[in-house]
Amino acid sequence: MLQRSTLAYKHPGFVLRLILDGSEIRYEPDFSEFEGVFVDIYNMIIKSVGNVPRVETNLYSDWVNC
Repeated sequence: MLQRSTLAYKHPGFVLRLILDGSEIRYEPDFSEFEGVFVDIYNMIIKSVGNVPRVETNLYSDWVNC
């Protein structure tokens, strides 16, 4: 039996609103705000992974390169 996470129901992720402004339809948040969030997520992932020690550094710390 597949169990579903209850966290998916608590936080839907991004909420996109369509706003009718006269005869123009706008999105809120706009594309530049989405882009900023995605770039921040990407940077957080890189920063988090960069702090993890590399396996080969720990395993072969006494090995001299030929």
